[in-house]
Amino acid sequence: MAMGVRSWAVPVRELVLRDCELAPKETGSEALEVELNWLAKTVRCVQVKRLDEVAAVSTSRFSSGFVVGGSMLRPTDVTDYGLRELSGDLDNKDSVHVMKSEFLKIGDLLVPLSETVGNICLFERTEDTLTMDYDGGVVVDQRIAVVRVHDGISRQYLAALLRSPVYWFWLTGHAMGSPNPSLSTEVFKALKVPVPPLSVQEDVVKEISGPRTDALAVLHRKVVGADRHPVTLWLEGQFAGYLAAGVSGPDALERFAIEIPPLASANAIVDDRSTGGSWLKAAGRAAAALVDFGSVPASSGRLVILEHAGAELRRALGVVGSNEMIDGRLRSVTLALMGIVQEEVNYLQEKGRLEIAAEPAEIQAGVPDEVRIQVINSSPVPLRKVRVTARQANETDGKDFGEVRSYLAEGKRVEIPLAVLAQDATQPLQVEVAWQARRLDATPVQGEMMVSVPVRSAAEAADTGDLGYSPYVVGSPVYRKEMFFGRDGIMDQIRRHLGAHDANVILLEGNRRTGKTSILKQLEREDALPGWVPVYCSFQALDSMATPDVFRLLAKQTGWTLEDAGIETWIPDQPAPAAGRPFKLAFLAVARAAFSDDHPYETLALYLSAAVEAVKPRRILFMLDEFDKLQEGIDRGETSPQVPENIRHLLQHQPGLGAIITGSRRLKRLREEYWSALFGFGHRIGVSALPEAEAGRLVTEPVAPKIRYLPQARDRLVGLCARHPFLIQSLCSRVFDLAAAASERIITGDVVERAATEMVRDNEHFQTLWGYAGSERRRLILAFSHRLEDSADAVNLDLIAMKIAEHGVPVRDDKTLADDVTELRELELLEIDESYRGGTYRLSIPLMGKWLGMNVVFEDLVESARQEAMQDAD
Repeated sequence: MAMGVRSWAVPVRELVLRDCELAPKETGSEALEVELNWLAKTVRCVQVKRLDEVAAVSTSRFSSGFVVGGSMLRPTDVTDYGLRELSGDLDNKDSVHVMKSEFLKIGDLLVPLSETVGNICLFERTEDTLTMDYDGGVVVDQRIAVVRVHDGISRQYLAALLRSPVYWFWLTGHAMGSPNPSLSTEVFKALKVPVPPLSVQEDVVKEISGPRTDALAVLHRKVVGADRHPVTLWLEGQFAGYLAAGVSGPDALERFAIEIPPLASANAIVDDRSTGGSWLKAAGRAAAALVDFGSVPASSGRLVILEHAGAELRRALGVVGSNEMIDGRLRSVTLALMGIVQEEVNYLQEKGRLEIAAEPAEIQAGVPDEVRIQVINSSPVPLRKVRVTARQANETDGKDFGEVRSYLAEGKRVEIPLAVLAQDATQPLQVEVAWQARRLDATPVQGEMMVSVPVRSAAEAADTGDLGYSPYVVGSPVYRKEMFFGRDGIMDQIRRHLGAHDANVILLEGNRRTGKTSILKQLEREDALPGWVPVYCSFQALDSMATPDVFRLLAKQTGWTLEDAGIETWIPDQPAPAAGRPFKLAFLAVARAAFSDDHPYETLALYLSAAVEAVKPRRILFMLDEFDKLQEGIDRGETSPQVPENIRHLLQHQPGLGAIITGSRRLKRLREEYWSALFGFGHRIGVSALPEAEAGRLVTEPVAPKIRYLPQARDRLVGLCARHPFLIQSLCSRVFDLAAAASERIITGDVVERAATEMVRDNEHFQTLWGYAGSERRRLILAFSHRLEDSADAVNLDLIAMKIAEHGVPVRDDKTLADDVTELRELELLEIDESYRGGTYRLSIPLMGKWLGMNVVFEDLVESARQEAMQDAD
């Protein structure tokens, strides 16, 4: 049988009663037979009889057009709770004589055979129904069966029994025809009902008075003498009854999650070893998983919930026995819930599909280009073994380009680069895409489609309009939010750390020009750091690194920043500012005086205590940029070695104060001696290259749609810059200038190469990085790594040692060379590519290789390294 196909058995005798109608509809016979057979075999006091054996079943001869001297009941007037209000005498075209026996009698049971099949009403004289006598009585439409019970059966019992979910399913399931299904009188007469002793019938009626209950389930408990276990009582509820009958609504899982947990907690079944108690333990875990299930969107999260609930339901099914009626009910209910869970799982899985798109939005005719086919998993759940192939249509010699992924999460995408050449600008380029995958349940899915990419002629592409100013930021921190790319992860780390109660120091480390200051400037934005007042201090701005000047800078920046935030503070024990004088000028003047004595740290501590109190409930966050300048001050004897300890003491003992400390990778080397006291309790966050996708966005988005980078040109630019934002913006700015001068609007790889050559002719940044290497021998290692990059041999430590020896540069021992390589890697000047022959060293920034080739004379470098080695030997 195919997966997802539902089947059931229909006895021939039942088909005969239905005039051999073969409508694909479950009738409820199977569920009813299970329960009646158990009663018949297990309980001797219960007899199973046809309905027409225990009651007279009749229909009237009247249709809606015949009414005389009274009122008529139609199927729509019959509800489970009584009768709708009747309208009294009706106008009629036809009149007939109504015999006294044809009027309804008190105690008649009304069962609609059409329109409202399944509703059951007991005709009783109450103030809410009728007060008529026979002279002005009620007749029924011929589409309503009137049931008058024989002696030995309670009409209240029979009414309650027919309202049970399993009987409702049987009645509605046997209604045939379209568009208004009807229940045959003969089929209805053949309905089987359990008939226990009258005293048992009366006990059942007593227990179901009030809230609607499954009377058949109550009968089971009564005749077997079962206890009132919480699970047993739950099985007598309508919801459980409908589940047992095979009927469920769209909210069944949520209702199950609501009804089951109170049973476990209220009845303390932890030590219950009965079938019901054991079942409830596992079912309770399934219900807990499904709490608030309806609010979970179609996703892998929803699938996980369903799978977990399904596993717990399977465990619940495993503890159900087969000897008692409660076992049969529990089995039916559990199987029904498992079926609903599986239907939900299948629904999620069946939506497995991929969406296909193409980038760029258009290409130029006559120019080799690249189209990136974007494959997006738009399914609510992941797909496995995804394979996508693409090729330019109508290219007999064209090559298929493919992408294979073992797993593609929902909402995720992959890209297939496809080399194309469009010759005709009057027709869009067509790309044939085919895909296949497997759902999580291993069912294969597939599809294919044609993607059209518009083509422009060379004349249309040559837009000579003014490009305006370059949007790229070169040399300065990035203040504009729209130019700040790829640092969301770092920003989130900072927010999370500063949100902790006792964590307030962050070390933001990275090489020069990696964007640390830009991050600080973005953190200065309003609402970037709720609960904090950021105070930016750059030690680069100090003319003197003398200790009083360092502390004066911290106080001045704090006072000015708080004044900008509407909070005015003042240095304790200093004269109040003159009236009318600008606050910042007055604060600067008093700070110069206050920090000129022999106790500048005590002055700063007193001021910061007052400032922290003034900003409550917010806190002050020092953003100390270029912090390693303090080390330079210490080395020159300008800054006291006690300053790091002073700053540590402020941060550690002032709860309202925090700090983000930035500096180059050399901060690592400052974590020794007197610096260790400060850095030992800081949280370190590295700032390095951008993620690949964000680096690409930084290239293309600032100039879109005026300038379009071909994908290979964008990727080449990102690769040359090793994804470093400063280098990307610098090179992009050069590309922008070339495009503006040549009226180029499509950037190719050649344009990027020309711009890169211009950029490295005399580049101060690479000169600085070259200086960071620290020794001529290390610079020689960098040079060899670049010169040997295309060698068939891996550039490892042995090869570098051999080349250095061949050029006559003495090295003390192998450890010295290993330490050099370690230092260069820490400075992010050198990296190791593990994928090539066990590992090969390369320059971390390919663009620096271009600079090195144009600005460093290799022979001179070798000679400098020799001289340095001889000096070290002396």
